[in-house]
Parts: sequence; structure tokens; C-alpha cells
Amino acid sequence: MLGFGSRCGAIVGRAVFGLLLQYYTWRTLAKVISGALFFAAIATVILVNGKLAEAAKTRKQVDSSAPKASLASKLTKLGKEPAVWMLATGFSLLCFIMHGDDLMPLLFYGLTGNPLSVTYSAIFPLGGICAMIANATQSHKIKSKEKKEWFYVYLSSIAIAAFAALYFITCAAGSGNVALPVVMALIWIAGFTAAPPYYQLANIFAMEYGGDDSATLVSIYELVAFFTKSPVHSQILKIADSGWENVVLSLFVIALCAFFTMFFFVRRWHKVLRKKNDYDVNQYAAVGNKQPIARGVTP
Repeated sequence: MLGFGSRCGAIVGRAVFGLLLQYYTWRTLAKVISGALFFAAIATVILVNGKLAEAAKTRKQVDSSAPKASLASKLTKLGKEPAVWMLATGFSLLCFIMHGDDLMPLLFYGLTGNPLSVTYSAIFPLGGICAMIANATQSHKIKSKEKKEWFYVYLSSIAIAAFAALYFITCAAGSGNVALPVVMALIWIAGFTAAPPYYQLANIFAMEYGGDDSATLVSIYELVAFFTKSPVHSQILKIADSGWENVVLSLFVIALCAFFTMFFFVRRWHKVLRKKNDYDVNQYAAVGNKQPIARGVTP
């Protein structure tokens, strides 16, 4: 749901407000949006607090004689695992691509010179939301968890090919002269194929490996990714002074690095962490314990 909300917000922001900029100043739109966000934030806080209070009343108390580990000890265990850092790096690299809200409109204008580039750049988040719809409706056909997770990784290689094709086309046609349908098609493909590994792998790993602190683990990934996103995008835009084809080249390099990082992350996840966890569960059941053991390193 968060993935859908993120991509829908990007589409509405670019398509609708891109058109509104033809009739209103950005200051007027900023004031209206700020007011709407203020009331939306209040409504969200009220709704979330109500749901949390309702969940607290209905939650069953689980008696456990085992002492609960402190947050510091949990984070220490997580920090010692290389897969956690590989995923944090890969997730951040994919974030630089998927959340290019401040980058894609300028890239479209630099490549095509079209005055409605802000609106047309909504094709990129549209690719992401199409991918999430396809994943929600079709991913059940892949029965094996391992095959599905590898599929997400290999799918991102198509985004690499899309950026590579756009780079060579831009070099041939020149910045500002690339056909708009070509840019839209290749950018849609990049958004469609980069979205599943970005939205799925981190959440699946966090729920499996993070145990009860999976939300904390995802929050750490997002903190690292969004904290570094703006500086990276600002450096990418500085490259535009030497030609927009170099901006496309930088996106290609980021996508390539994300693919290899996620590849080695999933390989360690499957060959080391998941097998070790399955062995612990089997040994726990073999000695006659009937209560389920909590998965993850932070039970």
C-alpha cells in the first residue's frame, strides 16, 4: 500500500500540478498544497492512533520466560551481518532511481526540450505502479520464494538495458533532440523493472530476518536511502552541464551497481541466512518443543 501511495502521489504531483503551473504561480500552488498536507497530517495521526489503540486492546498477551533483548543489542546483531549492509546499499541505489521526483522532469526537458516535460515525466512513476499491480496479481504464479526473489533481481537488469539504450540514442541524436515517445517508452521500462526489487526485497528480508523489529530495520534502510538521495541527485544534475547524456550514463551506472549489490545480497541471504534459520527451526522441533520458534535474529 505504501508503494502504491508513493507512486500515485508522484503521478498526481507531476501530471496535475504540472498542468496547473500553466495557469498559477508555484507560490500559489505551494500555499494550497501546504494547507492540504497540514490537514491530511492531522487526519493521519488521528486515524493511526485510533488503530493502534484498537490493536492494543485486542492483542493477546504472550507469556515468555525468556528475557527480551535490548534495542542496542538487536541493532548490534543486525550490524554484524554483511547482508544487512549490502541490502542497505542496494536499496539506496534503487531509491536514487525510483524517487527521482526532482530529477526526471529536468531529464525529460534536457533530452526532448518539450515544455510539458513535467507532465510527461509522470510516465516514470506510472511504470512503477504498473509493476506493483502486476506483482500483486501475478506473483503468486511463482511458487518458490527463492525463484521469486531472484526474479526481482534479474528484472532490474532490464532497467540497465533501458538506460543504456537511452544513452546511446541521446549520444546519436544530441541533447534536446531525442524523440519524446522514445524517452517515455524507455523511462517507463526502467520504472517498471526497477520497482519490484526496490519495494519487495527489503520488506521480505526485514520480515524474515528482522523478526519483531522488521519495521525498525526497514526504517533504517529508508533513513540511509533518503538521507543520501538529495546529495546524489544534486551531483547528478551538476553533470548535466557537460551534457544530458552524461546524466543518463550516471543512472545507468547506478542501476548497474544496484543490480550487482542486490545479486550478492540475495545470494548470501539464500545460501547462509535462510539455511541457517531453517536448520535452527528443525533442531528446535527435533528436541520435542511444540511452541513455534520466532524467526529472525531479533526475537
